[in-house]
Amino acid sequence: MIHILKKDIRSFQDRHGLDVDGIIGKGSFAALNIPVEKKISMLRVNLERARWIMHNVPHEFILVNIARFKAYVIRNDSIIHRTNVMVGKTYHKTPVFRSKLQYIEFNPTWTVPVSITRKEMVPKMQKDHDYLKKKKHGSFRPIRKYS
Repeated sequence: MIHILKKDIRSFQDRHGLDVDGIIGKGSFAALNIPVEKKISMLRVNLERARWIMHNVPHEFILVNIARFKAYVIRNDSIIHRTNVMVGKTYHKTPVFRSKLQYIEFNPTWTVPVSITRKEMVPKMQKDHDYLKKKKHGSFRPIRKYS
């Protein structure tokens, strides 16, 4: 009986983009307690968004599910490939758009913008001198000291 419950909890966590561990922690508990009215409202918003993005899609396209941090390659209404992706946080929103793909670059290099370095990384580096090493960030030139 307990293994069935754990399986159902994992399924719920997966469908809601939570860490799939089979344990009802803070995130799972919060997701379980979202009022039905709010879920209906979210569904309406997402259906409207899908209506303007998903009309007349070609037989092959890439779909990024921002909330789940996943990208899918879809061909003839079937998922043929899926992968994890990086997306922005609430205060660095990932744009929602539809466009014809010109090219794709896998695992691109990325330089952290100065604004993110100053506002987010430097305070963490000041608290923890091993922050960059722990996060596996590479540095190619000395970082100026910001105050």
